[in-house]
Amino acid sequence: MNLIPTKRLNALLEILPKREMPEKTREAVKLVFDSGYSYELASIKTGVSSKRISLAVRKLNQMDSILLTAYRL
Repeated sequence: MNLIPTKRLNALLEILPKREMPEKTREAVKLVFDSGYSYELASIKTGVSSKRISLAVRKLNQMDSILLTAYRL
C-alpha cells in the first residue's frame, strides 16, 4: 500500500542519488504516490517499466518504515 505523505516522499527522493533512481523513475513514483496511478498507467505515461516502478516503490516504503522507527516521526 502506498501511504507515504508528499513531504516524506520528497525527503526520501532527496536522499537517494540520481544514479540509483533516475528522474523518469522518480516521476513515475510520484504519479503512483501522489496521483494514485497504477504501476501500469505510470509506466505508460513515463516510459519506465512497471517492474522498475514496483521495485522503486518497495524500496521507498522500506526506507520510510526504517526512518519512522528510527526517528518516531
